[in-house]
Amino acid sequence: MKNQSIKKSFIFSLILLVIIWALVGSFSWIINIKKGETAKLMANITAQSSRKNEIQTLATKLLDLNDKIEKTDSFILLPGQEELVKFIEKIEVIGKTAGVSLTIDSIEVEPIGSDAPTKTYEELNLGLNIVGSFKQVFHFFSLMENLPYHVRIEQVGLTQNMEREGKVEKSIWRGDFIFKVSKLVSS
Repeated sequence: MKNQSIKKSFIFSLILLVIIWALVGSFSWIINIKKGETAKLMANITAQSSRKNEIQTLATKLLDLNDKIEKTDSFILLPGQEELVKFIEKIEVIGKTAGVSLTIDSIEVEPIGSDAPTKTYEELNLGLNIVGSFKQVFHFFSLMENLPYHVRIEQVGLTQNMEREGKVEKSIWRGDFIFKVSKLVSS
């Protein structure tokens, strides 16, 4: 009987050992599966975090680019008759500020380049004639140069005349200028 009791204990211990090994193996297998899932989730979190950083960087760059576009557009005349009138009025104010006699000889709008039908910009050609002292003409020229627009000076012609006012000779300067200003094409 003692033998039989030892056999039962041995079989019970063996079964218990097999069950424990099965449980340990199962837990080990489940842990490996969970490790794989955790590694995938960590890789996904890292990828999403990297993507989020890239999106934030892009958003910052887009805002910066938008500011630069707005700043660039502020140097270009907007389309429309009223914008052109405002620009010409600014030039007249500059003439008064500089103390010159100002005459606008010509205003032309022409496409930029020869393949212009698809372009978004055109050029305003502005022919001006001014009369005043050298200091006044130079001051007008400086003020025109500092306009907040993309202004190119295409042609400059300066002539000096001496005029008599009573017994005093006075130096009068005449300036003929052609300015080109970039302008958006109306859509």
